[in-house]
Amino acid sequence: MSYGLDKELREKMEAKYDLDQEKEAMEWISKMIGRELEGRLYDELKSGVVLCELIRAIRPSLMKEFEENPTHVLEERDNIQKYINACVKLRVPSQELFVVGDLHSKKYLNAVLINLFALGRQVQVIKDVENLPKLGVKYSVSLEEQEKRKQKKLKERQEEEERQRKITEERIKRREELEHQSRLEKIHDSHEEEVRALNRKLSKGRIDKKQYTLKKQASFAKKIQLESSIEEDPEQIEIEAVKYGLDLEIEKKMKQKYKDNIEDEEAILEWIELTTNIEIDSISELKTGIVLCELINCVRPGTISKINESNHAAFHRDNIKLYLDACKQLRVKALFNVSDLYEERDLAAVVANIYALSQKVELLPSFKGPTLNRDGSITVASIDPVKASSCCNNFCIIL
Repeated sequence: MSYGLDKELREKMEAKYDLDQEKEAMEWISKMIGRELEGRLYDELKSGVVLCELIRAIRPSLMKEFEENPTHVLEERDNIQKYINACVKLRVPSQELFVVGDLHSKKYLNAVLINLFALGRQVQVIKDVENLPKLGVKYSVSLEEQEKRKQKKLKERQEEEERQRKITEERIKRREELEHQSRLEKIHDSHEEEVRALNRKLSKGRIDKKQYTLKKQASFAKKIQLESSIEEDPEQIEIEAVKYGLDLEIEKKMKQKYKDNIEDEEAILEWIELTTNIEIDSISELKTGIVLCELINCVRPGTISKINESNHAAFHRDNIKLYLDACKQLRVKALFNVSDLYEERDLAAVVANIYALSQKVELLPSFKGPTLNRDGSITVASIDPVKASSCCNNFCIIL
């Protein structure tokens, strides 16, 4: 007994079942096997004996033996399976076959009825069988033509599969090429950033010329080593999912725009250092969000009361979000997403934001720090260095 959805499906299938077609099919089988079938389709065919007799009447060589008096369920099911196998040899299309359970377990008798009409159609075009009773509409496509059509469809399907395979291989190759290029660019950009940081350290007197030369040579050697090793171990350089088409073009333009205006990075780093009195040599040092929070507290003391110093990505991202929330409070319009900085998706947006922040804080009466001009130059107001070094820490708690 069926319940719920199974019951609904069974009722729908039974509603589609055509009793007139059943009667027509049973009459045809009776004529084919030479004896009258008086019961319903399920009752007469369940044992599989009648089906095997039907195949033997069509082509004896396909049904040399079967269980004529089955006494067990397995023998009945085996008879049905022999019938289905014979239908395959008579080239009944796979979509017009049924499985043993459709008949023996009475799961889908409509499939059995469809199969019988398909078999009756095939009987009409078997060359060595003549004057047999007909079932269904007239059919004249020979078995040879059916096989020809089947092979044609098979060839078309194989050609389509081959075409799709080539497309997939090309996409994989293109993705691997873009990933490789992306890794090379990341290695190159990282090296360039290290060199810029070294240049800044040298100009600020934080390292001497000898240290500068050694560190620069080490950075270059690391770059060469990584470029040669990513062929064998590409996963050592983590990258984001590659982009294609318009997204790729936009990304390239954004990166190029940033490189074309790299002097803006130096300007905002200088302004941040002068404002906070915190040594900073690279924009990547802003990723923890600590310096940005300190910057906010220097331009408006007490804005961010708690800054996370824990070395964990979640805390870093929280710090950046605190900074951005503070920018919104200051009504800075040029904002960026956390990932633009933390994952370096759009550093140009970060630079633009800090420029906008510097222009906004100029209007704050309480801010007496340096001014970042539009041309990148910095105007330094007279300020007590001791006060500058402590202006932030007096108004925040570092966790």
